[in-house]
Amino acid sequence: RSKETGLFWNYLLPKGLTPIDRYSSEQTLPTTQLSPSEMEKLLSHVKQFEGLPFTEENPVVGVLQIVTNPRKVIKPNSFLFDGLESESPVHVGFRIIDEKGNVYSSGFTFTHKEEMLHLGVTRRLATINGVPDMTDFEEFRPHEGRRVTSIPMSQVAFDRVMTAWIQMRKQGVRYNLWSQNCANMASYMMDLANVHIDHGLSAYRMVSSFFPSTTSFPCFQRMIEKIMLLSHKLSELTLLPSIEEDITLTSRAVKLLLTPLRLTTNLFLNLILMGFGAHKGSPMKENMYEDSSKQNALRKRFAIISSPKDLFSTPTIYHSGPIISWQDRQQTTCFYKYSTPSMNVLPVAATVPSAHRRPYERFSPKMAAMRRRIALVDARRHFFHTLGKTFKAKKGHKSSSYLHKTNSYVSPDC
Repeated sequence: RSKETGLFWNYLLPKGLTPIDRYSSEQTLPTTQLSPSEMEKLLSHVKQFEGLPFTEENPVVGVLQIVTNPRKVIKPNSFLFDGLESESPVHVGFRIIDEKGNVYSSGFTFTHKEEMLHLGVTRRLATINGVPDMTDFEEFRPHEGRRVTSIPMSQVAFDRVMTAWIQMRKQGVRYNLWSQNCANMASYMMDLANVHIDHGLSAYRMVSSFFPSTTSFPCFQRMIEKIMLLSHKLSELTLLPSIEEDITLTSRAVKLLLTPLRLTTNLFLNLILMGFGAHKGSPMKENMYEDSSKQNALRKRFAIISSPKDLFSTPTIYHSGPIISWQDRQQTTCFYKYSTPSMNVLPVAATVPSAHRRPYERFSPKMAAMRRRIALVDARRHFFHTLGKTFKAKKGHKSSSYLHKTNSYVSPDC
């Protein structure tokens, strides 16, 4: 914002600085535009994405790009901080690219006025009014390695994504750092593009991921891994909500007996969140955007904890870590090193280094295999649970195909 004139400025290519407010402007201007040859190159690259069935009758007309910029947060280079460093939150932005090559850059954020309402430790988790901006604030900043994952979109999916983005810019969306943040917004846009990923983390998994690699303690490695696996199983019985499908009668009985412990644990964790302002919120605007029909829903709520019932619900954080792990497994993910300010829209030959931020490489082969099996079981349970509810609501609806390779699933209707 100019101090002399009071005008808000935005950086749009090829114009450069343009007098337009990136938050409140009703215009939807592209940040940059690709040439026909560049668009052809991008469309050729995005067809490598697995799982979405495109044909000549149902062609790819647009691209959704998911952008993350992991950077080092903890300065001391020590194995003790490897886990904490790998799970440090990262901003997740997205781009919508139409068939003409217009690139609309965006990310979930908030205005400076709203930011003042959740500053301070006791208001850090307060819910405020947010908006997907025009030109994401990370686009031209220095980074330590940018990931860009390209997802193809049919005409139906593109219209759905673009319409939602325009509506959210006009109406606004409730924002908080815990469960309705930039990672949740990017996953919601992926839902609209028929690619679904569950990036919610329970309190146990969030805390356990902070610990250093077990391979750093060879003398106690087996003992530590056994304790971690046991605590994970106990957390499933106490922290995670029960799932009716794919569980035995014995486990149902155990979960029933441990229900008081689970509710007490949830109450304790939610009281801690309240200490950081999870029960606080700014005044809501009228007619704010809401969509609870998707897996990664956007809800219009005053605060994270808005009622006494919320005190006993399982606290789930929506984190960028699972999204980055998902990006590392996609054929259409490109890794860019920083040299000069650039958006890095077009694909490059270099891919994501295999040793960079891999969540399972910090453990021994046996422990890593066990963690992968746990992840697949959790994903399968969630999938069949969602599928069962879908069949009850609409009989005869086609089931979604599940991709074990990517730990995500894609809808058959593109």
